[in-house]
Amino acid sequence: MRNLPLTFAIVGAPKAGTTSLATYLSMHPQVFMCHPKEPFIFGEDLRPLRKRLGLETATALVRLFRGVDPRRHVQVGEASTLYLSSSSAIDEILRELPHLRAIVMLRHPIDLAYSFHGEMVSQGFEPESDFERAWDLQDSRLATPEPACPVPRLLQYRDIASIGTQVSQLVRRAPRGSVCCVTFDDFVADPEAIYAHVCTFLGLADERLTDYPVMRQASVPRIRLLSRALVSPLGIRVTGSVQRVVGPRLTKKLRRHTDVVKRRRIRRPPLSEDFRNQLRRVFDPELLLLKTELNVNLSQRE
Repeated sequence: MRNLPLTFAIVGAPKAGTTSLATYLSMHPQVFMCHPKEPFIFGEDLRPLRKRLGLETATALVRLFRGVDPRRHVQVGEASTLYLSSSSAIDEILRELPHLRAIVMLRHPIDLAYSFHGEMVSQGFEPESDFERAWDLQDSRLATPEPACPVPRLLQYRDIASIGTQVSQLVRRAPRGSVCCVTFDDFVADPEAIYAHVCTFLGLADERLTDYPVMRQASVPRIRLLSRALVSPLGIRVTGSVQRVVGPRLTKKLRRHTDVVKRRRIRRPPLSEDFRNQLRRVFDPELLLLKTELNVNLSQRE
């Protein structure tokens, strides 16, 4: 991957405002952000997601950056937010692109895990819509993976949201000054200030935006069978058949337009007090790591 022009990446965490920040950065005249936002270039365990995007070859990955203009683009980035929790992505990045700048967006682990579960339901990867039941299924799914999910570890919500461990390991290993951490709460409270802070970290000119809209909200499939048909292992085979008939470009348009039809925005109910206390016992050590090693305090919102 050394031949890729990548200079920075938003490496995590999911459901922490990364889509909004990536969108804002893509509007900066000195920044090139690849499309799709999450190409999953690194991480052997993320290979099935890369395959779903048709990015299995080095040639396909290079094509993601064919619009880069070295005369204009000071920074070239992507935003695969599963890198932070991946078992191998950070290792690959530090080996292949040791001078890459990493942006980490942090959210309270309980909120992150709950929101990520909603995303997995929305994507059709998680058939259990009740988060508490899905949480209880984690251990059994280690032995018997959920067939609807192309990367079984995505349904291991405890691991996905263990951000204290993940970030402390990244900061210890990455070159000094190459990691920028911001919190979801700060970003929500003042997106302009966080955007300016990140631009300074990347050495970009001060180019403020006129608006800072929220780019994604919680949603669920309007039609569950349609969602699963598009993104489950069965959907991969169907999509492959469709692509052979109509071509890759039209297939991408079909996915994009159907995504709008298949989802409806929701407001998820609060967790029960008993379950929230159970999650606090799990994630309090992660919060302590963030506080003691990185001086980061995260609050929880419900």
